[in-house]
Amino acid sequence: MNTKKFSDAMSELDTKYVDEALHYKKKMKKPIWIKWGVAAACLLLTVTSVFTVSRMTENANLPQLEMTAPAADAPTGMRKFMNFDGRRYVFLENGATYHLSDQQLQDALGTLEYDIQADPQTNSQKEFSSTFALGGTVYQLTDYDPAFRIAVEWNGDYYLCQAVGLTDNTPMDVAEHFKAARFPETINEVSIYDHAGAQMLADFPSSEIEALIDTLAQSMPAQLSDEDYQQIAKAQNEGQSYQLFFSLNDGTIYHLYVIPSLEIAMIGDGRYVLPESFAEDFGSLFEGLSQNPLPAQ
Repeated sequence: MNTKKFSDAMSELDTKYVDEALHYKKKMKKPIWIKWGVAAACLLLTVTSVFTVSRMTENANLPQLEMTAPAADAPTGMRKFMNFDGRRYVFLENGATYHLSDQQLQDALGTLEYDIQADPQTNSQKEFSSTFALGGTVYQLTDYDPAFRIAVEWNGDYYLCQAVGLTDNTPMDVAEHFKAARFPETINEVSIYDHAGAQMLADFPSSEIEALIDTLAQSMPAQLSDEDYQQIAKAQNEGQSYQLFFSLNDGTIYHLYVIPSLEIAMIGDGRYVLPESFAEDFGSLFEGLSQNPLPAQ
């Protein structure tokens, strides 16, 4: 029972019954063991209530992240990303700006000083290198583990950056990535979209979200051959690839790709093998879903 429901229930109690209960309590002569039992039960209830409220507070909605302007296309069409602490981060929504208050920002972590576009071979793996917002200041966010999201301030605008891989081009550990994102606690709902992310095909059952995250977290980096990539492309063209949209309680969307028929997931920049239990537990949710074929490349 949440706090509001508890308060509503208490407010509906008739005070007459409360007074009668108190009067009856005074008349009763309880043995000492009953008194201690009641005290222990009250203490347990208090501790449980404090723990419950603490968990509710911890998992309460994060401050809403308000987008102030959509992204402008990069002149060269290069993806907007940056490197920090051995991780590669993409600029959320390809460089949209967000309103961030002083309370949402913590320590400055450094300055983006190396231009990847100017010298990809030299700078692509350097710390504080970027394809966008050069000269911007990197900040830790109050409400996020920096292993998941950080912020960049550049020319008075704020950008959000989300980890998608490691700077040595190896994939992330999915379990660690989800832990940093605090999944599933920060997820409000999950939807199944077509591969292009243009059309919602189905709602994912809310009762299964925790199991979904536990299953996805077991995904392992895939060692793919040329034939495997051909099968992935074929599955995409045949409408067997889907996006999962996680609606987070800060108002933003996190998404990843799954191809249930091939037991493949694309999370961040990595390709992963799904555990066999994914198809067993969730495969039926994708049956009968149809989507428009992808445009010919």
